[in-house]
Amino acid sequence: WVIQAFNDDMPYDHFVMAQIAGDKMPNPEKYQAGLGFYALSPEFQDDRVDATGRGFLALTVACATCHDHKYDPIPAKDYYSMLGIFNNTHLDETPVAPKDTVDAWKAQKKKVDAKEKELKEFVESESRQLAEILATQTVDYLLAVSGDEDGSKLDQPTLRRWKNYLTNRKTDHPYLDGWHAAKTGADRRREAEKFQELLLATDAEKKEVDDRNHIKLGLDPSRGDLSQANLDSLPRDKFVLWREIFGEDRAGGVLGYKETDLPRYLSGPWKAHLEALRREADALKKALPPQYPFLQVVKDNEHSREQRVWLRGNRDSQGELAPPRFLSILSPGEPKPFDKGKERLELAEAIASPSNPLTARVIVNRIWQHHFGTGIVRSASNFGQLGDRPSHPELLDYLATRFVRERWSMKNLHREIMLSSVYAESTLCSPAADAADPENRLLSHASRRRLDAEIIRDEILFTSGDIDLTSGAPAQLDLENHRRTVYGFISRRKLNPYLSLFDYPVPNATSEARNQTNVPLQRLFFMNSPFVLAESKTLARQAPTVDALYQRLFQRAPTPQEKRLAQQFMEQSNNNWPQYAQVLMSSNEFLFVN
Repeated sequence: WVIQAFNDDMPYDHFVMAQIAGDKMPNPEKYQAGLGFYALSPEFQDDRVDATGRGFLALTVACATCHDHKYDPIPAKDYYSMLGIFNNTHLDETPVAPKDTVDAWKAQKKKVDAKEKELKEFVESESRQLAEILATQTVDYLLAVSGDEDGSKLDQPTLRRWKNYLTNRKTDHPYLDGWHAAKTGADRRREAEKFQELLLATDAEKKEVDDRNHIKLGLDPSRGDLSQANLDSLPRDKFVLWREIFGEDRAGGVLGYKETDLPRYLSGPWKAHLEALRREADALKKALPPQYPFLQVVKDNEHSREQRVWLRGNRDSQGELAPPRFLSILSPGEPKPFDKGKERLELAEAIASPSNPLTARVIVNRIWQHHFGTGIVRSASNFGQLGDRPSHPELLDYLATRFVRERWSMKNLHREIMLSSVYAESTLCSPAADAADPENRLLSHASRRRLDAEIIRDEILFTSGDIDLTSGAPAQLDLENHRRTVYGFISRRKLNPYLSLFDYPVPNATSEARNQTNVPLQRLFFMNSPFVLAESKTLARQAPTVDALYQRLFQRAPTPQEKRLAQQFMEQSNNNWPQYAQVLMSSNEFLFVN
């Protein structure tokens, strides 16, 4: 959707509004996919306030969480006014399939869920009863493990579990210390009996605690109810004991038998019932078609809640009411509260308004940064007091004004910048200019820049002829995938090593610019990466001469000196064209914009 919006030159004000309130705009089917900006993000509303403030307005609104902003005129009330808008939303799905397809899938899924619930409840009930029965034989199992009694008549899988627990696992409670310390069989029996009595009593106490908590929470508690509830609990050591014996401990509860292990303990109607439930669940799942495609979006809650200022950022310390409204610094006079039911839409309209002095300047500055490596304002996500001052304020004003006048067209803005004389500057720099402006803030020449991670990978695939220009749908960034990197799957938990190596930003937070590092591992990637080696072989087959390689990689002919070096390399490497292609592919001329 984002790529299509750029290709269609969607007006930037519409592009912004779609990401905040696409479901409330005219023709929502055209814009609501933009809600993935929030719906595909971590579900923390303070992050959404921060991303909205930094991304669209270049204001650090989230710095007013605990107190009024210390540097910019943003009171805490403004932060909580915006937070309240997002707190009154929830994740939802919007199908992009015919209604009968959606209804048929949901009906079948409902049957699958009901049958799996029935199977799960039966397994839990039978497993629970089995655990309680086996717990009454704890003394026998402990004495069998110690060798004080014959364990041949006991359940052998359970005996093995007890042996592993008592000999190989370090218990996280003190209740078996006496048994481990006992020197004689009589002492071990006495300690085993005490442990069994404690174990049964702890299990009974856990049931009582669960019953009390169920009464406190009700039938279907929400996440908010759970976070605010004052629940009962077993004492720490008793809870650990219960979890290690009865519960789903990380290493597995000693007496906790799951569905795969349970059948050997059942017989007659119980075993037949379990097998029937399995067959029915499997049949229903087999009949379930692939889920219909849908958009992940946010929608307003049916019943909105008032938002108050949280004193010092503590939700339990409520201050004055913070009605949903726009930032006071960007409003004429006292901000007017948004209309009920239109909060997100009116926030979007306020951000994308031509009268808003920041939105157009922020995106113009970001596009300038994309072309020149540095923005007119270097702190692209902070136009506040702690941000940098613009190097060319009149130019920023001119471009922003023209951008709005030309219907927020990003293509026109790109064209204007790229047809300018400053964009056509060479990287050659005179000593005088370098001495007067060492950071090149005044743009006396072009700054030499390495390509971004995505462009490097795409460039390698393009020059070798392997690139797959299919659009849409995510793909894994592996050797088999030759699609453009922009479609690569990004994990917030574990970033792709290639992207991380070439300075892709951490995807857990907003990032105004990429770092530019030059480290040995980047060169080792071009020497040893299976991806680079494979594409070098393909490139050598596609361009089997020095001239062809130079044209493909550098869009120029080789110099006589480069031809002589190529001939020497071939003589010394026994005509290793893939390695020669790899060398050229690793060169700075290929990797840098010069």
